[in-house]
Amino acid sequence: MNKRGISAMYDAILFVTLVSISGAILLPAFVNNSITESEKEREGSETADESLIVLLSVTPSQFHYQLAKETINNALNKIGIDSNGYIGKGIFNWLLGIKEYHKNYGELIAEDMASQFWLSWENSNHRLNFLTEDFDKNLRENISKELNKILEGKYKFNLTAKWNPIIGLPFGGQICVGDAPPQTAYVSKTFITMPFSPVITIDGREIHLNKNWIKKEIEESEIMKNISKLISSSQKELDRWEEELKENLTDLMMGFLFTGIRMDGYSFPGILNISLHLVFEKILNYILNKVETSSFAKSLNNILGKNQDIIDFLLNQTLDGIYRALGKTPPQHTTLYKKLEGLIGFLIENISSSLQNSVFGKALEEYIEDFADFIVKQAKGIKLSIIDDWLLNRISISRAEISLAIWGE
Repeated sequence: MNKRGISAMYDAILFVTLVSISGAILLPAFVNNSITESEKEREGSETADESLIVLLSVTPSQFHYQLAKETINNALNKIGIDSNGYIGKGIFNWLLGIKEYHKNYGELIAEDMASQFWLSWENSNHRLNFLTEDFDKNLRENISKELNKILEGKYKFNLTAKWNPIIGLPFGGQICVGDAPPQTAYVSKTFITMPFSPVITIDGREIHLNKNWIKKEIEESEIMKNISKLISSSQKELDRWEEELKENLTDLMMGFLFTGIRMDGYSFPGILNISLHLVFEKILNYILNKVETSSFAKSLNNILGKNQDIIDFLLNQTLDGIYRALGKTPPQHTTLYKKLEGLIGFLIENISSSLQNSVFGKALEEYIEDFADFIVKQAKGIKLSIIDDWLLNRISISRAEISLAIWGE
């Protein structure tokens, strides 16, 4: 018998045994570590989800802000009224101090974004509605305090909400609270409903903010009828047919989003136009609703002078400020309605024309070109509903996305 062979065999058996014992001893450590990491991931994700739900449903016990604080302060100083004196404080507290008693944070965030009138203009960002800046500031502070309370100081956080009625176009509203989150943060996302009326009147015609109504408008437009005829035509002159179809598709898409679509005897105003009217309606209603219910308004009218009306004063100050922010001189000696419509027309014209040189405009142009090519290639078997769906997927008027990111200290 070979003693060396037996010794080597025993050594091998002993080595395998020791490795097995070591594995048995160390395995729980590896498994527990894996379980611990998994539990942390689950706990972090659940905490983010629950915290966002709780925040959006909480109604703050005390939330107030002052409307047009800086504007009115400057106006009062010009006519010799000390804004910190008895009359000045009365104006701010009775007329312009707004308290929200029954709205939760989800509703307040939506209200804030709806009234901001945030716009990317000439390579810079502008918040054109300066009347509700105090609302925005106080809301951010309250949200920060509420999240610290909900998270019990265990996590850092970032709350971000964005409303873009035309997806991808830098126009709408946004709010951000907290530091920039790391990539390892736990993130929860959801949508909130924007506080707009489901029906708005533009140029004397009711516009309904639901997809079925808008889809019907698209289908009944003259340009959609032209596209339908082209798709069902014989296509004898193929090159000319493709060119004409692409032109009609481009006009339909740009008209739907920006410039408007001609109908039989009237026009569909375009999503940008609708969105601008919604925003201005929200901004002006902040003033109208508050002032008209204030017992202090008549007294303030007397202070300002017989020919001055506080409602007209505030509304005109709002529009004039936006005109100036856009580098345009406010029109004088005109009605408030004409001033508003002139401002909306100016914005639509300039935003639409500036799109051609913007990143968004070029991307949209390429996307439309690709979509038109697809329609051309599939024309004989295509359903017109695919065009409706493409257009409707470009808009998000009635809802905004909100996210909460949390991470460890």
